[in-house]
Amino acid sequence: MLKEVAGKLKSQVRGADLVARFGGEEFTILFDSVNEEKFVKLVNNCRKNLTMITVPFGGSTLDVGVSIGLAHSNTGDKVLENIINRADVLLYQAKRNGRRQVQFDAVASLETELEPCAASV
Repeated sequence: MLKEVAGKLKSQVRGADLVARFGGEEFTILFDSVNEEKFVKLVNNCRKNLTMITVPFGGSTLDVGVSIGLAHSNTGDKVLENIINRADVLLYQAKRNGRRQVQFDAVASLETELEPCAASV
C-alpha cells in the first residue's frame, strides 16, 4: 500500500521534485525552486488531490486519508533539516486537527489566494 501512496504522490509533482519515504508511513516531498506563487499552487494542489487517495488492495480499493505539512524555505533558514522539522511539526498539527488536512507555513499571499479544500475533513 505504501508503494501505491508513493506513486500517487509522485504523480502530483514535477520531474525535478523528490518524493521519499521519511519513516513509517510518512513521506517527504522536496520541491525544487518553489517561490511564493508556486507554493500557493502547491498548497491548493495538495488540498484538492492528496488528502484522500484511493489505492487498490486485495481485489478491492482502500481510501487512504493523508495529512500534509508544508514548509516553505523563504523564511530565512537555508538548512534543509530546519525546513523538514517545520514540515514535520505542521504534519502533526494536521493530524491533531482532524487528519486529512494540509497545514502550511504562513506566507504573506496565501490568505487571499488559497482555494477551498475539496477533500472531506
